[in-house]
Amino acid sequence: MGFAKAKKMFAECFPDILLDDFVMHAVVSPSEETAMPSEESDVAASHPPEEDALMVTASCFVMPMVVVVLIQFIRATETNITTDQSALLAFRAHIINLNHQHILATNWSSATPLCHWARVTCSRRHNRVTALYLSNMGLVGTIPPDIGNVSFLTFLDISNNSFSGNLPKEMAHLPRLKDLYLDYNKFSTYIVLSSFLPHQAESKITYALMVTASCFVMPMVVVVLIQFIRATETNITTDQSALHAFRVHIINLDFQHILATDWSSATLVCNWAGVTCSRRHNRVTALYLSNMGLVGTIPPDIGNVSFLTFLDISNNSFSGNLPKEMAHLPRLKEMNLGYNEFSGGHPTQAKLAYDILKHSFSSLLRIEVTNTLAHNNIRGYRENLGFNRLTGAIPQSLGHLGLLEILSLAGNHFVSHSSTLELSFLTSLTSCRKLEALALHYNRLNGFLPVSIGNLSTSLERLWLDGNGIMGTIPREIGNLSSLLILRLGENALNGSIPTTIARLQKLQGLELRDNQIGGPIPTECCHMPNFNRLSLTGNQFSGPVPACLGNVSSLRHLYLDGNKFSSRIPESLWSLKDLLELDVSSNSFSGDLPSGLGSLRVALRIDLSVNQFAGNISATIGGLQNLVFLSLAYNTLQGNIPETFPSLISLETLDLSHNKLSGIIPKSLEALSHLSYFNISFNELSGEIPSGGPFENFTGQSFASNEALCGLTQFGVPQCHAVYQSRTAERIIIISVLSAISFTVLVMGVLFVLIRRRKSKRVPTEKDLQPMVHQRITYLEIFEATNGFVDSNLIGSGSSGSV
Repeated sequence: MGFAKAKKMFAECFPDILLDDFVMHAVVSPSEETAMPSEESDVAASHPPEEDALMVTASCFVMPMVVVVLIQFIRATETNITTDQSALLAFRAHIINLNHQHILATNWSSATPLCHWARVTCSRRHNRVTALYLSNMGLVGTIPPDIGNVSFLTFLDISNNSFSGNLPKEMAHLPRLKDLYLDYNKFSTYIVLSSFLPHQAESKITYALMVTASCFVMPMVVVVLIQFIRATETNITTDQSALHAFRVHIINLDFQHILATDWSSATLVCNWAGVTCSRRHNRVTALYLSNMGLVGTIPPDIGNVSFLTFLDISNNSFSGNLPKEMAHLPRLKEMNLGYNEFSGGHPTQAKLAYDILKHSFSSLLRIEVTNTLAHNNIRGYRENLGFNRLTGAIPQSLGHLGLLEILSLAGNHFVSHSSTLELSFLTSLTSCRKLEALALHYNRLNGFLPVSIGNLSTSLERLWLDGNGIMGTIPREIGNLSSLLILRLGENALNGSIPTTIARLQKLQGLELRDNQIGGPIPTECCHMPNFNRLSLTGNQFSGPVPACLGNVSSLRHLYLDGNKFSSRIPESLWSLKDLLELDVSSNSFSGDLPSGLGSLRVALRIDLSVNQFAGNISATIGGLQNLVFLSLAYNTLQGNIPETFPSLISLETLDLSHNKLSGIIPKSLEALSHLSYFNISFNELSGEIPSGGPFENFTGQSFASNEALCGLTQFGVPQCHAVYQSRTAERIIIISVLSAISFTVLVMGVLFVLIRRRKSKRVPTEKDLQPMVHQRITYLEIFEATNGFVDSNLIGSGSSGSV
């Protein structure tokens, strides 16, 4: 076989390796010709095999090491499935101690179809064995030469067992083999060989093969040396030593002392709490130590855990400087150090405590410059140093991280290093074309947003810049960030108005502008964003009416317009937002009757209409808000009674109706609101007894102040209702008694008058009667004798004034 044909076959087996980069010399070795016809329909007819060897000297390794690449392509005899079965039965026969589950002992037999054997995979096209997965099965034995007959084998993993002896030279008869895992066995004579797997170009993970030296002695064996394992990447012992040093630097161990008991040399490091190891290399790849109450520092030894890809020590109390040795973690993709107490300074800049950015980002820069990062197809790099005490300027070199996906520096003391007060580091980040999230909130940037902010990655979905003292206006170019989902610019010193280019952000879900000095009306462009979920304009200078079209944004769930200068009425269309969860229009100048449409917000959890100029009665339809947790109608001019439908608000926790003109009684049915924890009806005109059951047992006089006609328990700071009732009852009794006495006296006198008149009317008047009447004087003695001593038989009647 000529050199051109060998080169072609090499390219087919190793498509990612270019032989043109090497100085090549063809060496042809004679061999016996044997022919074996293929039994597969799609395999070429028999031909005399040619045994060629290419000795390739790598020109790039002319320094201390010269890599000699020996390549041998041998077409193995491709017969049928019976050949594969015979080979694997021979493999099984060479296993001395089968695994404890006896899978191979019971399943690998001629009674079972080969493709149904455990850990065996066959191709659908050729019905031939293509993969053997025998890792971590506790197997003890040797590898027989028969393995070379499984000619369609592409994947072989017998790692983490106890195989020993030499590897048979017949393994070179496996032309399709792409993945070979022989590590962590007991093969006798070996060299360390690392290889690049074409089908794993996306991860390009270095691994070690244990290959017997006899492979190099035999004239027909080809071994390809592609790259050597880095000296710093040794073994699991290195990782264990590094993590032990990490544990020593922890002053206060976790709450449950897991690390104190679990992180010890008596336990395998891969079994330590919060530690994850890779199956392939048996190296530490991840540390999950978040929320463990740890106090201490990060030692330089952490840089020795060279396979680490994920590090999360957030929400602890680590402090001090971040060691520059963290730059020795070339595989690190995600790092979360947020919510700790890291601080310190750079050797040349006292204000810069951002050591990890300086060193780790420099390392990433070197990887990118040498194309290693791109060559490895690493999907990105995630950095979270949020909520620590880091200070200094955000470096411009961040822009060199072309594959950066997420950057979180929130909650620190970072500033912008620019003489023009423009946040120029944002301009440098425009080179990070894969940037998806940028979290810089709650720092001390104190500058202006550059127009280049519109040139940030079109992949940017989340931008947090709130709480930074940012000045000036919102650039119109912000509308260029077409993938933006969340935009947070709150708690700054921004002025001007919302740019109309906001309408370009068709994917925008949340706009946070609270606590700025932005004014003018709400642009109608906000009504044309179909995914709009949250709009927060709290604490600004917005004025005029709320646009009616806002009621057409059916996706709206949270609307905060409080603390502005809005006026007029709330548009009726707003009550058509059936899925609105929170509505806050407090502290404005809205007027008119309290809208009855308020009851249409069936799923609302929080409604605040306080500190406005609403009038009229509270509509009974409000009782339909059964999911409502918070309701405030305070500081308006509402009148009428508290609706009897209020007890239907079964989820209500806060109810504030204070500072209105409500009258009538407090419905006793409000006692059914079992979740009510805050209740305020002070400064109204309510009367009657205050309910005392249910949630009212926990309320005080502050809830009922300045309602003169209320009464109830002393804890409410009002008169007791039973004392008032007793005094009023006594008054009623006295009045009734006096009226009864007067009425009876009048009645008696009327009866006497009638009787006397009747007697006089029966006598015939005489001449004597017609003479002037002369009243005879009668003495008391005469009256006493005439009535027989005022006996009761002569009593005509008695009254309050006496008897007759």
